[in-house]
Amino acid sequence: MGARRFFLSYLISFLVLSFLFAMPAKRVITPEDIVMIKSVSSPQIAPDGKHIAFVVTEVDTNNLEHFRNSDIWIVPADLSEQPRKYAFGVENETMPRWSPDGKYLAFLSNRDGKKNQIYLLRTDGGEALPITSHGGGVTDFIWFKDSKTIFFTAKDSIDSEKEKRKEKKDDETVVDEEFLFNRLYEVNIETKEVKLITSFDENVNDFDVSPDGSLIAMSVSSTPNLDDIYRNSKLVLIERDGTGKKVLSDECFGNVRWSPDGKKILFMVPVGKKIASLPCLYFLASGNKKLLLQNYSGTIGYMEWLPDGKLILASSMEGTHKCLVKINISTGEVKRIKALKYPNFGGSIFSYCSRKPGYIAYLDADYNSPPDVWIMKSNGSSSKKLTAMNPQVDSLKFGKVKTITWNSTDGTKIEGVLVLPVDYKKGQKYPLVVHIHGGPKWAWWEGWICSWHEWAQFLANHGYAVLLPNPRGSDGYGWKFAEANYKDWGYGDLEDIKSGVKYLIEKGIADPDRVGIGGWSYGGYMTAWAVTQTDMFKAAVMGAGLSNLVSMYGTTDIPTFMRTYFAGFPYGREDEYMKHSALRFITNVTTPTLILHGQSDYRVPISQAYEFYRALKDLGVEVRFVIYPREPHGIREPLHQIDLMKKVLEWYDSHLK
Repeated sequence: MGARRFFLSYLISFLVLSFLFAMPAKRVITPEDIVMIKSVSSPQIAPDGKHIAFVVTEVDTNNLEHFRNSDIWIVPADLSEQPRKYAFGVENETMPRWSPDGKYLAFLSNRDGKKNQIYLLRTDGGEALPITSHGGGVTDFIWFKDSKTIFFTAKDSIDSEKEKRKEKKDDETVVDEEFLFNRLYEVNIETKEVKLITSFDENVNDFDVSPDGSLIAMSVSSTPNLDDIYRNSKLVLIERDGTGKKVLSDECFGNVRWSPDGKKILFMVPVGKKIASLPCLYFLASGNKKLLLQNYSGTIGYMEWLPDGKLILASSMEGTHKCLVKINISTGEVKRIKALKYPNFGGSIFSYCSRKPGYIAYLDADYNSPPDVWIMKSNGSSSKKLTAMNPQVDSLKFGKVKTITWNSTDGTKIEGVLVLPVDYKKGQKYPLVVHIHGGPKWAWWEGWICSWHEWAQFLANHGYAVLLPNPRGSDGYGWKFAEANYKDWGYGDLEDIKSGVKYLIEKGIADPDRVGIGGWSYGGYMTAWAVTQTDMFKAAVMGAGLSNLVSMYGTTDIPTFMRTYFAGFPYGREDEYMKHSALRFITNVTTPTLILHGQSDYRVPISQAYEFYRALKDLGVEVRFVIYPREPHGIREPLHQIDLMKKVLEWYDSHLK
């Protein structure tokens, strides 16, 4: 009996070892791996619940010089077939939308090589045909419930005379004049007759049509400038023919949605210091408003009504998790139905099908698996993964990811995400990189953290522990926490970050002599600020960062953003801005700093990088400045993304190892 047990034990061990040795060894992630990952977005479940359309965006592997291409794919909800391309071509296909009767799939495409138009594809077969030919291009659209009408927004066209002048280089522009507005139209899909609805000069940012089709609720701004869209929009109501405009709220943010009974309008409204927003209901009969979730310790994103009109389905950040939640409009109760590991990106990551018992198609991910399409019942049960668009990641190494908490110097509880080095060994000290998120009203998450802008897994593959802190001012912890850095940039939030570093040093994870810092946008600002305030960091990477808040105000395309955080203009009170500016304290810097910036950045103009670079250069501090031609605030071109990641790693390696 003993001999038999010994033999069985030996055989099992032999088989296990044979299996392990037969498995291909996982390898280190490269920048090229990251750039080649396919992006999955816009899951749209069909009215009958049988199929989900979604968008896949990927790089052309034969031509890295070009941007990514987007195609529409489809997958059966029962997985009876493999996911397949459904609407595709050399140009982009995006924004799939099923008709209410399920006979059509509409989508946007620039197949004519110019501007996006709406195309219709019959679900029983046939070619996709355009139903619009708008010179300025379509920006958004929704179906009406009759399945015969589509409402859409499109930008004004440049008139032919201006086009001719532009060709001759006679193309001067006058700032804040001659706007091209986003206007609302409707089109009959059978006759292709198009009607202009909003002839007045205001930009339509979002809209929805009442269930009976007689009224339209819209978020509008006085100009199409980004500053006005995000900071100076209002909620208005019009008749279907564009007449009878009435302002319902002087403040409006986010998406606008009619209730199923047509009696209420859902939108977002800024609260407190106007940094954060909360869901709000407008009651048409009384004109009253009801603010929701004032005590909710999370941050609501995209919202849609559920068919009963009593509940709202929404995406939310709760701490370090993206979640899908249901909001009871009567009680204000928020019920989490699914905690996700999807990145904290904006836009819709779900769609709902009312076919009993109700289904939700959504996006989810894991720390070692990029976002894919999933489906579940509306109560959060029976979740099922439908796609695996990036099987190649199974051959790559990933560091373990976990949420950690610590107390800041004033006792404030702070949360963050820790990514451990691959092959981490407890008790061994590692070089630590603190990666600060942008925003500042944004947040890191526990899940897939791997892109040109999210360096955590890339650095973990090269022996680094990475701390992703959510300091005061972050999303995910309620609106009061989001505005906790009001008139306090760089002070309380830096203490939160430094306390997190000390916590990891005390835990024996971080080597105190090998700590670096970096980030993009506000993360770049905090990096520049941190190296003027402390010698804790031995290497810094400032990506698209702010260095002089006074000159930033005068050059950025979002000046209202600055006024919101600093309670007014800088004029006559420059010191209120400068005491939060890294340039004020530039002589304190000794940390070697890598500066990265897009040449065509209007959000944080490249002059911010030049000012910091010039000062460090003059003061004899080790500095390197890399400019990416053509790039806006976010780096888009694949070869630039690859170069950026390589330079980030080289900088940290040369100073922390």
